[in-house]
Amino acid sequence: MTSEFVSFQPGQKPGIEVWRIEKMKVAAWKKVGVFLTGDSFIILHTKRTKSGIAYDLYFWLGAESSQDEKGVAAYKTVELDDYLGGRAIQYRVVQHHEPENFLAVFKGGIKYEEGGIDSGFKHVVRDQYKTRLLHLKGRRNVRVNQVKVAANSLNAGDVFVLDCGLNIYQWNGKDCNKMEKMKGLQVTSKIKDDERGGKAKVHIIAQGEEEEDFWKAIGGKGRIQTAEEGGDDDEFEKETTKNIVLFRVCDESGKLLITEEARPPLKKAMLDTMDCFILDCGSQIFVWIGKGSTKQEKKESMANAVKFLEQNNRPDWTPITRVIEGGETPLFAEKFVDWYQYRPRRREVKKTQQRVQKKVDINVEQMHQMRQKESERTIDDGTGTLKIWRIENFKKEDVDESTYGQFFSGDSYIILYTYMQGTRERYIIYFWQGRHSTTDEKGTSALLTVELDEELGGQAVQSRVIQGKEPNHFLSLFKGKMIVRNGGCPSGFRTVNEENIGVDENEPALFHIRGTTDLNTRASQVEAKCSSLNSGDCFVLNANSDIQCIWLGSGSNQDEKDVAQNIAKIIKSNRSQILVMNEGEEPQEFWDTLGGKTEYASEGLELQAEMADPRLFQLSNASGTFKAEEIYNFDQDDLDNDDCFILDVYNEVYLWLGGGSNELEREESIKAVINYVKSAKDGRSKDTPIIRVVAGFEPPLFTCHFLGWDNSKAGKDPYALKLKELMGGGTGDVRKDVKMYDKQVYSYAILTKRPLPMGVKVMELETYLSDEEFKKYIGITRDQYNKLPNWKKKNLKKKAKLF
Repeated sequence: MTSEFVSFQPGQKPGIEVWRIEKMKVAAWKKVGVFLTGDSFIILHTKRTKSGIAYDLYFWLGAESSQDEKGVAAYKTVELDDYLGGRAIQYRVVQHHEPENFLAVFKGGIKYEEGGIDSGFKHVVRDQYKTRLLHLKGRRNVRVNQVKVAANSLNAGDVFVLDCGLNIYQWNGKDCNKMEKMKGLQVTSKIKDDERGGKAKVHIIAQGEEEEDFWKAIGGKGRIQTAEEGGDDDEFEKETTKNIVLFRVCDESGKLLITEEARPPLKKAMLDTMDCFILDCGSQIFVWIGKGSTKQEKKESMANAVKFLEQNNRPDWTPITRVIEGGETPLFAEKFVDWYQYRPRRREVKKTQQRVQKKVDINVEQMHQMRQKESERTIDDGTGTLKIWRIENFKKEDVDESTYGQFFSGDSYIILYTYMQGTRERYIIYFWQGRHSTTDEKGTSALLTVELDEELGGQAVQSRVIQGKEPNHFLSLFKGKMIVRNGGCPSGFRTVNEENIGVDENEPALFHIRGTTDLNTRASQVEAKCSSLNSGDCFVLNANSDIQCIWLGSGSNQDEKDVAQNIAKIIKSNRSQILVMNEGEEPQEFWDTLGGKTEYASEGLELQAEMADPRLFQLSNASGTFKAEEIYNFDQDDLDNDDCFILDVYNEVYLWLGGGSNELEREESIKAVINYVKSAKDGRSKDTPIIRVVAGFEPPLFTCHFLGWDNSKAGKDPYALKLKELMGGGTGDVRKDVKMYDKQVYSYAILTKRPLPMGVKVMELETYLSDEEFKKYIGITRDQYNKLPNWKKKNLKKKAKLF
């Protein structure tokens, strides 16, 4: 039977083609980016790559589209894929739940319009929505599930999002974890921006602080389950992983059968090239098409995945992705334990850092002892040959040799280094991942690194490198000319030549030069404003299309000054005027380009070149014991929002408090940093300033010690805002903060309200009562109470509501 698509000749050239389902047939749709809520559509995105033409195929289902139309859209999508040679990756997309890769196809965005092709369809009533309740649970990988809209669906250990259309409530159980809270913020933001066009109002409420509107929307007050009844988050994640199921789709007997094939751990060999498979991951469904599967299996596999959702009472908008054998996406491949087959010889540069051996208790004397970072093995002098590729559309794209050393923070790259060891060629494959590179790009870089190693006979050393964590050998390959720019392919950058990436020559660009030797000094683009400067380093400013400025901070070292000159030559493009200026000798035009002269990090940095390098310590009680670990080669990504950190820059010491740090961590960290300064024997004053910094409120004198500090990444979350309020500001004097933890007397009325005063330990509320109120509410004297077993104390505290 001839395909309906023959007359359209689809996929002949790069671009977007759209068809609407009209009376069970496909009809060309010219209004690209416009979708009717009562219809279903098929979208073909054709792309040209170095290896040929590639296709992404979507079928979009309107919220008011009929079941017949949805079924035809799925069937016709398979038909179109067959016409194109079965090479497309297929995606099922539901209105209001469009994934990022779908939205990226439409550069001008998408628009919903009411109605549909069939006049019998009811029209959408604007601003009327069906209320739904979403349950967020997990510790590392938070899952989102739709549950019954009722108060008894809530539990104290998790986060829930009540979506009422133009009012969205995030309800945080009193025992929920920080990851659930942050996932809640992402979900509410996505609903508000993507589904309501920014019109909805978001309400964040803690358990016990609900207003009448919330209870009315959820159907009235009811019993809220305890955290224990809601289930342990770690056990939930384990069970969720166990519940991943691989199903085989087969028609050998002449009748289509779907049978369970396997559960984790899944292995690649379980996928039979002669059949199709459905991989159920709970929050997402994958359909895998074997090369030797029959035509019926291919056509029915996607439809059966939809039926699977219906039979298992899954939300209609659960994402379904169809992949073909040999064209699997990283998100599919990662579900199989042996897919990437990384060899034991692979040496990974980990995201976090190389750390000192963990200590049972904090010993500030040991913290002062200079510990040498584990030396990196010097392979050679970096004079071998390089080949670099950038990841684009899941493939390797050659990078122009003239731009080697220039990277974009929104991209991932593969770097092949070839060198001689005696008479034999040796290989190192680095895969460098930018801070803002997408998950797919990072996964693809890892996958293609393994493939490249196999092409080289499995003889290469593979090394993952995270932006800001580059090892010395990696840096040596670029001879002090490494530059990290903002942006990347997803934001429209096609090459790293300034002339070709759409960079506006009239827009200022500022580059931060930092390092301690000619080996590790490099450049990173920062926000072009005065507060980005600091006296301890050098900066290069592309002021406009004609002028470039090299700014030498008064505390910068000679290596930084030399590298600044090299970097300036690389990025100067066609600029004819090069102005070199020492700090304090700037012309007014320099400040005008940066938006005016404002405060920047200067005090105490003038002598930085002569002082020891800054040191960073992580303070945490996550293991059950309060510990300190020094972090070497640190960058902004090392600041974990769930912990506290000490940044020692000699003339000042900072205590950074993450928004998710707990009360005990903050109390112990304040004591630790005070003792740390007291015990210093390096000539500094005992009165050296100790400055408290709350996450999201970092001053320039703090951020200047982190190469390429990204203000957008350091956004203020609601929990840091509350911590700022409790601490009395975003920054402050730690020596004053410690007084908060001196035992004080509080009234019963204050101790039974939330939030508690700063420094009050929730598990010891009774200890803050006066003797008079203690006897009044506990019922016995303090001495009598102290002699009781713990279980009796607990019962008395519960009775008095002091818990």
